[in-house]
Amino acid sequence: MTFLTPVLASRCQAVLSELAERTGWPITVDPQPQQQALIEVVRAVVRAPLAKGPGVHAARQRVSVRLAPGAEPAGEDRAAWQEAVQDRTGYELEFL
Repeated sequence: MTFLTPVLASRCQAVLSELAERTGWPITVDPQPQQQALIEVVRAVVRAPLAKGPGVHAARQRVSVRLAPGAEPAGEDRAAWQEAVQDRTGYELEFL
């Protein structure tokens, strides 16, 4: 079974385990994030021009972006973007 990220899959682990038990079928989760979809989510959340990224760092459960020069958001926007990415993907958003 594929999820956007393995972190999101872990949020559903109890349901998946119950489903596997009820059906008698093993359910396995793809351990890799869906990188292109993850990048699209980050681009949709971060509404500023990017100089670089998003870069996916699966082992660290992190996505990094470098904003274009002059595109520095207000502190509350940055925090809101980080929270939105965390909620939607389970990954941290890092600004380079």
